[in-house]
Amino acid sequence: MKSKRAPLRAFYLVLTGNVFDHYDSNLYAMMVPFLSPLFFPKSDPVVSLIMAYSLLSVGIITRPLGAFVFGHLAQRIGPARCLQLSLCGMALSTGGMALLPTHAQIGAWAPVGLALLRGFQGFFGAGETAIAGLYALSFCPPTRHGWYGGIYQSTTVLGIFLASAMATGLSVLPAYTWLWRVPFFLGFATACIGIYLRTDSTQWNTTPLQPSAFPGKSLRLLYENRSRFASVVAVSALSYITYSIPFVFLTSFVPLVNPIPLPEVMAMGTAFLLLDMALCPIVGKLADRFSLASVMKTAALSLAVGFIPIFCWLPYATPWMLVGMRMWIVMWGLVFLAPLYGWLAAILPTGDRFLIQGVGYQVGSEVFGRSLPAVCMWLWYYTHSPFVLGLYMTGFAGAAYWAVWRSSRSMIKSGS
Repeated sequence: MKSKRAPLRAFYLVLTGNVFDHYDSNLYAMMVPFLSPLFFPKSDPVVSLIMAYSLLSVGIITRPLGAFVFGHLAQRIGPARCLQLSLCGMALSTGGMALLPTHAQIGAWAPVGLALLRGFQGFFGAGETAIAGLYALSFCPPTRHGWYGGIYQSTTVLGIFLASAMATGLSVLPAYTWLWRVPFFLGFATACIGIYLRTDSTQWNTTPLQPSAFPGKSLRLLYENRSRFASVVAVSALSYITYSIPFVFLTSFVPLVNPIPLPEVMAMGTAFLLLDMALCPIVGKLADRFSLASVMKTAALSLAVGFIPIFCWLPYATPWMLVGMRMWIVMWGLVFLAPLYGWLAAILPTGDRFLIQGVGYQVGSEVFGRSLPAVCMWLWYYTHSPFVLGLYMTGFAGAAYWAVWRSSRSMIKSGS
């Protein structure tokens, strides 16, 4: 007879692997200021950054494809095995980056190799994000999805924090021509630890998996659930953007338009990640007392109001003003993010949620979220208008608000 605490042990086992996965998958984005001159040596540093950030968009193809494959496999071989397989692929790709020669050593083949490894990493990383969040909540009572969803998001931020801390440490060193490899070696090691922890198969068999009602017809399933799929795309885009703006894009953008030095900007972002990690479960628990959809709509509206004035004031911001601007994005992003998986669990059909959420999340986060630094650098390069950048991001906040509002109305009409 299994212990009554077995489901919670399985929940925390998913979280452990989630930390290692998000360290690996976010490390490249944090390391772009160091990698851009090594793999894309250009006379104009903005062009170099644009090219380096463009590799974040390699996943536009590979991550939705990976989510589709793993979402379908989750119904055939079970989500637990898919999570183990995805982390194996992540370990191999991160280890490959640690060994990759730079442009000075092999010329143009260096960025080609980096792009291939990024695509490989994205394919397998999509398996984690397609399954882990909703799979973790399947072990938890629905009335506490906000609380447990907040804990899950906290471990996501912990992985990102570790990646940011490594990049921040490099920013204060006098030379980093070879030290940039160390975080990637550590990423390989942490992924291997996660694989080992997930081999404890006795903890995975406590969740009854409801098989798909459409085996072998995944494309048809996505089409029949196109309204829900569009909602997942919209909310996923904003959820990723609220991370990508303060922790990735502003790290490189602020030093271009403001005299605040790069190490100070990076240290500030790392400190915000700690705050984010600590508050995720608290915000999730508070969200359980309200409608999850109402909490998300309030956050999306607040972000829509703040994006344009924040970006228009960035060139004139003092360090303390920059703290306040990033705090606005981080806090409202946290309020939007904490109840996200609980809301997804409520609007998605049980048997096929891994596929719909997985592919929808990857489309939203990759096409719009992960590509944001490159797109915004391009917009800045051609317009030099902070207003345009703020307007671009406001559009995503508005789309997310509409998606949550529309899905809420549909649930009320259906009586669910």
